[in-house]
Amino acid sequence: MKKLKLLKIDSFYPVSYLYQKQKENHEIIQTMNYNDYYSWQMSLRSYLSDYFTHSMNKMGWEAREFIDLDEELIEKLINDNQIKKTGLLYQLNFLKVFILNQKIIDIIFFWKNLHWLKNKFAREKRNWYLEKYIISYKPDIIFVREPLTIDGSFWERFSRKVFIVSLIGSNTAHAINFQPSRSNFLIALTPEYFEFFKALGIPSYFLEYGIDERLVKELSQENKIYDVCFVGLLGTEDQSIKTELMNFLCQHINFKWWGPKGNLISNYPKLIECWQGETSGIDMYRIYKQSKIVVNDYVNTAMGNNVNMRTKEVLSVGSFLLTRYAQNISVLEKQNVCVTFKDENECLQKINYYLLNEKEREQIAETGLSFALKNYNYSQVIKKLMEAIEPAYTNFIKNTHQ
Repeated sequence: MKKLKLLKIDSFYPVSYLYQKQKENHEIIQTMNYNDYYSWQMSLRSYLSDYFTHSMNKMGWEAREFIDLDEELIEKLINDNQIKKTGLLYQLNFLKVFILNQKIIDIIFFWKNLHWLKNKFAREKRNWYLEKYIISYKPDIIFVREPLTIDGSFWERFSRKVFIVSLIGSNTAHAINFQPSRSNFLIALTPEYFEFFKALGIPSYFLEYGIDERLVKELSQENKIYDVCFVGLLGTEDQSIKTELMNFLCQHINFKWWGPKGNLISNYPKLIECWQGETSGIDMYRIYKQSKIVVNDYVNTAMGNNVNMRTKEVLSVGSFLLTRYAQNISVLEKQNVCVTFKDENECLQKINYYLLNEKEREQIAETGLSFALKNYNYSQVIKKLMEAIEPAYTNFIKNTHQ
């Protein structure tokens, strides 16, 4: 098979983290070309960073990332001539098409809908650039990691031209206008979605997130400065179980929390007191590395399964993971790589125990890192994924050329 070319469409979460880092590094970013900026962007280690594409490149594909809502990235791509046909005449033509596609009443009374029109224009302009980029880059595979701010109908313009892979990293309702039939290959993180996609007759793959061994070296010098931490969204209806747990803990121990505040967070004044701000990427990993104990819990809709990335993220930096019990990770506790709890009182009891028993705690953390490197290394995870995608891609090519 020829060397496949893949473009992965992903995002930073929260996107405010990216904007904050861009602001902090504004002067040096202005001196960067596309390659420099791309390397800097990936070094932030936000969400999936280049964990998939780094391994794909090592194993023979050509793969790169496009980050949704990153205007700096688009500018670097244009300046580096990697997005073609974006000059003044093309810009004017885009503007003309945009205006012609609006309803007459919206144009006549544009001042009443100015904010809405500006947002719509910005969104369609980003999509226009992305389409131009895909046409210029000519990937064999578009890898979409949902949820994005891009409407799912956008990918229809590439049907039968490019092999589209979609990874569903959340409830499908969180993606905009998501339809499984738009994808040629679906990656699911839960057994339920995997069986559903298979039943639709779409080539599907069940994936567990992995860990990237580069993080071990990048954070090797960090010391423990926090007792117990949690990083993640709290204070929403579908995070209520998790929020109640963290609210209980913050009233009994030295507990620190980083993450977005949900619309119900005002009901938890004690949680607000221990809030440290938002974080992501390498800064989040650093907090995990600096914490004696990292607590993990699941969203209400997970139906008792452990599917969040936090489990692997904590293991990947060699910190102690205390997570709510779930049947699908019982093997981890049996291997002595983490500790589980079943209710808030047991969680508190185990926190107090492991804060006092440092040697035992750090041995479990060290075992967790070794186990994760052996069993969840992205070099292995992505190799298996590539082996599953390749025959599906071959069939796609055969069918589209008949």
